[in-house]
Amino acid sequence: MQIVTMNATTGKLKLVNGAFWSSLEDFANEKVRLILTFGAGSTGKSVLASMLGCAMHEDSRRADMFPTFLKRVTNFNGRTMTEGIWASSPISLPGVEGKYIILDMMSEGEIGAFQGKLQASRKEDNIHKMLALMSEVASTFVFTMSVDEPRKSHWDLLGLAMAETRENMVIRANGKNVSAPSNQQLNLKSHNSPSLILAHRLGAGGVGYSGVCNTNDFSVNQQELHDRAAAAKTDLTKDEASGKPIFEMIERNFQAMKNGNHEGIPYVYNPLPTIAQGTNDKSRFDWLGKAAYDYSAGQHCQIFDRMNSSRWRCKSSSRPGAPAQYRLMIENMVETLKAQAPVRLVSWRGQDNPTALTADKIKVVLEQGIAEMNSIGPLPRSELWRKIMQDRCLGEIVQYLDFEYGESSGKYSDTTKTGILKTISDGLVELGLGTIPDPVDMEARWKELDKKWTSKTPFDTGINGWFSEHPLLEAVMDTCKEDGGEPHIVLLNEMHETLEAEWTAILANRQRQIAEEALRQALETNWWQNFWDEWKLYIVAGAILMVPVMLIFCRIWGMVAGTCRTCASCCGDWGDTTTTTKIITVQQGGGSSSHNAPLEKGPAVPFASALAVPAGGAPSSSGGDPYARIENINNTIKQLQKRASK
Repeated sequence: MQIVTMNATTGKLKLVNGAFWSSLEDFANEKVRLILTFGAGSTGKSVLASMLGCAMHEDSRRADMFPTFLKRVTNFNGRTMTEGIWASSPISLPGVEGKYIILDMMSEGEIGAFQGKLQASRKEDNIHKMLALMSEVASTFVFTMSVDEPRKSHWDLLGLAMAETRENMVIRANGKNVSAPSNQQLNLKSHNSPSLILAHRLGAGGVGYSGVCNTNDFSVNQQELHDRAAAAKTDLTKDEASGKPIFEMIERNFQAMKNGNHEGIPYVYNPLPTIAQGTNDKSRFDWLGKAAYDYSAGQHCQIFDRMNSSRWRCKSSSRPGAPAQYRLMIENMVETLKAQAPVRLVSWRGQDNPTALTADKIKVVLEQGIAEMNSIGPLPRSELWRKIMQDRCLGEIVQYLDFEYGESSGKYSDTTKTGILKTISDGLVELGLGTIPDPVDMEARWKELDKKWTSKTPFDTGINGWFSEHPLLEAVMDTCKEDGGEPHIVLLNEMHETLEAEWTAILANRQRQIAEEALRQALETNWWQNFWDEWKLYIVAGAILMVPVMLIFCRIWGMVAGTCRTCASCCGDWGDTTTTTKIITVQQGGGSSSHNAPLEKGPAVPFASALAVPAGGAPSSSGGDPYARIENINNTIKQLQKRASK
């Protein structure tokens, strides 16, 4: 049953909604172990998956058959290449809690477009993305090869099945290779490691080994397999050229496996013999010339049962026949899966706490992972795992150097950090603003700032410490240092030299300002003396000329004062505060009477005594009784009134 495929038009991975998901409903809460077979084309991958199902099912009639394809066969009879990822129905093994599900993934390295539409390079990218996705959820990877010992190219391909390769893919894509944060949150993340089984191909009859079978009791020669696994580790870990970096990555990404008295080996050997028996047994086992089984229900398990016949178990050249050895090694693989296939612990967005993978979580987990893989662009073409990590490392080591030594400031690895050069630069800004006016204090502050640089942790020590905290990138440490670290260190040293020159300029500028200020103050202190020295002749000459002018002005002001005094003499008493007034009434016959009338106190006004008489009247006199003069005026007014009435 197909569960994952790719869209031939858009090139995107997608989940297939089919019968597989309904087959999980009865086991929703049970733990699940996913067993993934992967490898290049024509390595027996899908045949192995089908035979493994026959060995694991108590009733072989229930075992699922996976699609197989043999290029040499012209009559395909409906056969097709595996596309995407296919899954078996859940399988129970005696004595083991939970279910097993066998997954068969499409072959890597096949030439040609996908479904005649999607170009080969994009198809390969999707295969690598699917493999990286399964690194988070598969319990065991079964890697099939067509050679009797893994080559370096096989170890490199294994790099794609590692969780850290997938993590690097995502971070490299999201970080654009420049400043990708090492703690970037992922949609999907595993919290324990899978196991790894290497299913390489033995020559016909087991050629190249002293024998994977103990001929006396028809059992697996486990010591032979353990010794071979240990020898491969020794060869890989000699130096970088032989594959030490990739072995160290495998060691970090897969759990340690039981290999007899050999420790620290993250895989087991489980080779499968080549099945090339020609026309023997009705050509059932001529797998180099024809398909392993007919493409109809139950045919694969019939072939598996036939492998156990006495025809093939009997000793031939001191060894059982290849079909019997094949079945024996499949059964040995089942025992390995029972003992060393862990239940994966996973978390995803919305489920932060690690949880065991159960049947009801598979779909959610794959949906999260597929969405994340679809966000990743094209992948490098050669040594993919190494190229992905190199690209990520080049960005992250520069980021580390900037936050530790350079001019970066802010959030880094969940803490707030400020680079040394940033601290020095900020200090120089303060010094340039004059917050510390005294040059002596300025120099003391500069020494304090510069000491942060001169006493810093050496670059090599800091970088080595950073790599020890980022084991994902240790495999590309030397290249990363050479291409990313060393050029950036040169840049940082040049930046420090620039800051030193800036400090020199700031100090010189301050000293110049102080000298100019001292000169200005000195000039301000002697300004009057300088003024007198410059203008004294003009001042003396002006004073002499002003004497006659002032005399003339004195005479003018004297005349003005006399005029004002004369004018003021005609004014009455401005201070008169009289409160009564005498009123004189003239009676007919010349008599008069007078009385006093009270007046409210008002403002003092001038008072002038004067007498006006009409023409022909008695002459005025400023002397005499004033009241008499008033009576005369009154009489005059009356006479004028009489004349006017006539």
